[in-house]
Amino acid sequence: MILHRVGIPIYLQIKSHILDKIKAGEYRPGGKIPTERHLAAQLKISRNTLSAAYKQLLEEGALEA
Repeated sequence: MILHRVGIPIYLQIKSHILDKIKAGEYRPGGKIPTERHLAAQLKISRNTLSAAYKQLLEEGALEA
């Protein structure tokens, strides 16, 4: 769940949300995750914010493009 007034930047909350889904097996190695556009609409956040989270996950090796 994304909370807009917690003091934690939204992109970090999204990053944690995605990592939790990976750990839970909802997003599997080699599988696809939702597109930025789809997940941003689902979470009701800016696509740019989601893009920042995806970018960090790519840089850290948690996701592959």
